[in-house]
Amino acid sequence: NIADAIATGFAVDYLTNPGMEAVWQHEQQLTAYALRRFAELETFRIVGPTDPTLRGGAISFTHASIHPHDLGTALDRLGIAIRTGHHCAMPLVKSYGHTAVARASMYIYNHEGEIDQLIDGLKQAEGYFSHAGSGARRS
Repeated sequence: NIADAIATGFAVDYLTNPGMEAVWQHEQQLTAYALRRFAELETFRIVGPTDPTLRGGAISFTHASIHPHDLGTALDRLGIAIRTGHHCAMPLVKSYGHTAVARASMYIYNHEGEIDQLIDGLKQAEGYFSHAGSGARRS
């Protein structure tokens, strides 16, 4: 499997250049920023710890009345990619009382402006569903 071996080499070079400590610091800074921005949204809830030192660069969240799949579709139409569902962790997601969650992930190639776009997109989606009378359901 030569293609995967070559790709792995490029990935190692990509991460070695800044150094893993710099990669981790960037991820921690973005996560802290994202958590601060999410705190502005009254009807969204973070799943898991809100202390950025206790998590990595993936933030799962829910809305009080909009299903995660609907949020994913609305954000996709704005060019914002998130994941929705139980993320191969159904028992964990269910232990938090949800059948599905939305998840935003960030890494070395992301920046604060993209988090701002996510938060703005979530506000737009919330506005759409509150005006659409869509019968959006809780997860």
